Amino acid sequence: MTAPRVLLYDGIPWLLVSDDGKNQLYRHPTDPSRRLSVIDPTYTFQPCDADNSLQEYYPTGNYGTAINMTTNPRLSYRRRAILKFDLTSQIVAGSIVNSATLSLYYYAYTGNPVGRTIWAYRITQTGWTEAGSSWDHYVGTTHWAAAGGDYTTTAGASAIVPAAAAWMTWTVTAQVQTAIDSVGRIAHFLMRDGTESGSTDYQAHFYTRDYAVDLTKRPKLYVDWTAIVVPTVTTQAASGLGLD
Repeated sequence: MTAPRVLLYDGIPWLLVSDDGKNQLYRHPTDPSRRLSVIDPTYTFQPCDADNSLQEYYPTGNYGTAINMTTNPRLSYRRRAILKFDLTSQIVAGSIVNSATLSLYYYAYTGNPVGRTIWAYRITQTGWTEAGSSWDHYVGTTHWAAAGGDYTTTAGASAIVPAAAAWMTWTVTAQVQTAIDSVGRIAHFLMRDGTESGSTDYQAHFYTRDYAVDLTKRPKLYVDWTAIVVPTVTTQAASGLGLD
């Protein structure tokens, strides 16, 4: 896509200097020493920074160091997975998310959940910890507002359990944008079966960040975003896209 010749930023009409098709350099209209760059990077965050499996039958049990996390719809035995990714090492505040994909490796089942829908929702109680969370609590003895985790279904994403071990992916662009705008650039997800009911187990098992046999199968989050960077440069240093 062709970059605009004039970029309105902070109330100032910045003028395009160069465009390599992915990154653009602009200069201030009256002060050529002032430049800003618009970059369009991508990055895969792997593994997640925390995860856990919440289990209704063991309401105070913590499984933060387990190698698997599970979803299960069976009433009184429901299971949900929670995880979070800290994006601050790569993504600056104010960035615009073009696309984001959450991926979990589905490797086994109990009760054969093939064809069931698993949802990824945004956790609203972001104070949870890996070591302190359980079905009843988000940290220590402090309860979730609702047992099983606090989340919103707004902008939820879904994926179908495959017939064999494979990556499952969820498009979570809006959720990651909210994380950047309002949650300190930390994306929190809760995974659950789309239809929690009945007395039959349909457990889907996913590897966690603690799985050490094959590190490539740990949870990951791919993000493509656009950011505006305003470096402190001189006119000479700002002659190209490689800014200091």
